[in-house]
Amino acid sequence: MSSTCDRHLDHREFCAFSGISVAIFVLAVLFIGWIFFSDISQLIYFFSDDAYYYFKVAENITLGKGVTFDGYNMSNGFHPLWMLILVAVYGLVKNPELALRVAITIQVFLAVGSIMLCRMYLLRVVRPSIADSGVLVLLALASPVVFLFNGLESGLLMFWVWLTLYVGERSGLLASTASRNQRVLLGALLGTMLLIRLDTAFILIALAIFKLVFPQNEGKGAGRLQYLARFYAPTIAVFACFFAPYLIWNYDEFGHLTPISGALKSSFPNPMFAYHFSSHVLPYLTLMILSGAWVIVSALATSGRMRGLFAAWKTDSRYMLFSVFWLGCSIHLLWTQCFMAWGVYQWHFAAYMPVLTIFTALALEALVSGPLRNRSSLTAIVQAGVLVVVAAFSYFLYIQKGAHHQQRIEAAHWADAHLPRDAALALSDAGVFAYFNDRHTLNLDGLINSYEYQDAMIEGTIPTFFERQHVKFLADAYTECDYDNHAVRIAAYPGRFGLRPGYVFHADRQAEVYRSEPEIYWPLTKKMRICFVIWDMRKVAVERIS
Repeated sequence: MSSTCDRHLDHREFCAFSGISVAIFVLAVLFIGWIFFSDISQLIYFFSDDAYYYFKVAENITLGKGVTFDGYNMSNGFHPLWMLILVAVYGLVKNPELALRVAITIQVFLAVGSIMLCRMYLLRVVRPSIADSGVLVLLALASPVVFLFNGLESGLLMFWVWLTLYVGERSGLLASTASRNQRVLLGALLGTMLLIRLDTAFILIALAIFKLVFPQNEGKGAGRLQYLARFYAPTIAVFACFFAPYLIWNYDEFGHLTPISGALKSSFPNPMFAYHFSSHVLPYLTLMILSGAWVIVSALATSGRMRGLFAAWKTDSRYMLFSVFWLGCSIHLLWTQCFMAWGVYQWHFAAYMPVLTIFTALALEALVSGPLRNRSSLTAIVQAGVLVVVAAFSYFLYIQKGAHHQQRIEAAHWADAHLPRDAALALSDAGVFAYFNDRHTLNLDGLINSYEYQDAMIEGTIPTFFERQHVKFLADAYTECDYDNHAVRIAAYPGRFGLRPGYVFHADRQAEVYRSEPEIYWPLTKKMRICFVIWDMRKVAVERIS
């Protein structure tokens, strides 16, 4: 692996910015200007509905209402570090609209950091033109509308993975000769990563596997285990200092170590085999399968470039961290297909972005290093094609997502103007609606609700639960506009209870108090004509299911 930039002169990694790098900086500056001078309604075209779960909880914390989304129920349905950052934002910025502008500005800085770390890393392993292509591949995988500026923790995680990979590649953090300071740094990097997104625990599992399978003068058998335990004691201690307080707080406040959002989506230890081959997963699934095939071919090759790459990945401490992340993502993907019952979206694959970008760049490097002619033309064609795909895909999603969220904001403003002040509403996908209205809004899918809510479904006491929390209205953002009788279903933990006890609320047109204008919603899988509808809960039939 070589590069025009000499790998032994680190300052050469910052060699003259390419046209792509300059363009990214200029676009970032212009975008930040647009963020602060555009109408606030334009920002909803970027944030995911789930992002408002973070925003609303952070706002409530700073207002002294506790760790709650709806004002009634305490909930831990979020990843901790991004929430802490947002709490700081809302503590300093008291205006909810300005806080949104600051949040997306933070994500702009994280995106630029990710892009620059991507290029710096790739310059160490491929030629500069391929590194530029890798940057474009990263932008294609992390669509600005779907991923980079979605308001969730995904941008922070992608930045941190790039930082960890870059530091690991430069200094060989996993080397058997790593200093105590390096091992402490490794613990801090991994501990922070887990606080950003909890399912990166699979990368820790992958690290343990690599250390056990590919020893580097670390003994054999039980002796190796003892050696590794002593050698990585500083790593483990620092990691525990970072992560243990979160577990202690979780258990003390909620009686559970894990957030409720993860508990709801996971069926472990009972396999669900709910294969997620949707548009949300397909790009990452396809590339992970191709990368796995490449690893197998590399392992079986007896000579040539493929063999050399595999040997470096599994034994060279500079590249071993990349191998660890690849294996961790592979285990996570398998887990997703077997034990994730629902709610798998692009941001669940944030840690994959750097891994798949590096694999793609290495593949392109191998391709243009072969017996092909017009290599520079091939690289230019790939770059232009990726740019076209990113621009077209992002524009389509920008229009589609923004129109969908605008429905919810209009419904929230109507609720503020027409519903009683003490009336609470209940709906799934409640983020945008709850943020832009002052009524208590309960989240029915449970991701940012309490464990007591789940217990009420299991025990059959939801009507009492709703009455106690003054739920007077039921809403649904995905109502087929031409319905006669609409069913809203809620159920307990998927997979943990075989029968999934819950309720079905049957609402007809006579129960409507509000209906939005129709919208054509096409989430890349199914075309729908939907309305945001609010019903009077007194006119809704409630059916218990078990």
